[in-house]
Amino acid sequence: MGFLSNHFGYLTMTEEQRTVSLANAYPFDHPATRTKPTPTHSASLAAFNSNRERAIRLPEVKRITGLGTTTIYELMGQGKFPKNFSTSAKAKAWLESEVQDWLSRRAATRNAA
Repeated sequence: MGFLSNHFGYLTMTEEQRTVSLANAYPFDHPATRTKPTPTHSASLAAFNSNRERAIRLPEVKRITGLGTTTIYELMGQGKFPKNFSTSAKAKAWLESEVQDWLSRRAATRNAA
């Protein structure tokens, strides 16, 4: 540590100089260079995220619906529950919006009866 620290003057720097030095060395990952999003940026980011679909895995589908694994797959086989899709060679997921729509339709039948 001695040669490099003294060579670059790190030991003789003030805390403020060290912060600026670190910000220049790591410009994308340092608190001194982070900016807060503007309201316009936040609004456009929220709009962007609201238009995106979210894939959810089986544990979350079970949590949202309150159904067990067997029931979910039985209903899928009968065409009464949204179908899952492959996200990788071994992973399956559902679109959150389809699961939420299914749940809303189930709740609507309760109100109609």
